Amino acid sequence: MSQVVALLDRPNPKSFGRVAFITRNSRGVLHTHGLPRNHVLHEEDVQALVEDGHAVLLCPEVPIHDVPEDFVAGWLGDRFADYIRGVPHGPPLPAVPAGSHHVPQGTFWIGRLTEVTSVVLDWIQRAARCVIAPGEMSGTDRAYLAGLMSWALPSADETKAARLYVQVTPEARAQEIDLLLRMEREAGRLTIRFDPNSTRVSTRSSSSTGPTAPERTPPRRRPPRSALPASTG
Repeated sequence: MSQVVALLDRPNPKSFGRVAFITRNSRGVLHTHGLPRNHVLHEEDVQALVEDGHAVLLCPEVPIHDVPEDFVAGWLGDRFADYIRGVPHGPPLPAVPAGSHHVPQGTFWIGRLTEVTSVVLDWIQRAARCVIAPGEMSGTDRAYLAGLMSWALPSADETKAARLYVQVTPEARAQEIDLLLRMEREAGRLTIRFDPNSTRVSTRSSSSTGPTAPERTPPRRRPPRSALPASTG
């Protein structure tokens, strides 16, 4: 039987999401699991990670029977949970599965990547409905909840939609769109910005090293032959 020794990726009371973890097997060998998987560590490596704030030691260590390669840890910080409780008309707390473990700064559980992601994404979707749907929630609380979503899973489409929804002025919305487009480009995805007041579109990808690609006007369609005047020659 192995023991879960520490949680990685800087889990703290104000965070919520997926983190990696360290186990010690029956032979005393330390391994990382999760997003940086299968790294063998020494005791001094773990202490250095803790001292630098990258890891949280578990005391006592938590026994675990089997750790498949696709296992990660889910983490719900105590302060993050308090923030959710403090939002009037907000979503319920994340549905942390049975068998979770509470430590001084929060609650964690071990599971498959798809299962842990599902818990996080389920809360994100519930929060997005609270932000966007008509209801009694104030504009200030909607913006606050969108901020919590950004802490948990900024890459989720629901988070991006909520962040854009809470911008109350055209200038703020334009700045948010620029930020979201930059995030998409940094993730390696092609972005297309469309101006509804123009017939032009501009495209840009993460491989662009210069200014935005030149705007292109769509070519005019030629009229069908039947619409052309008959030849008089």
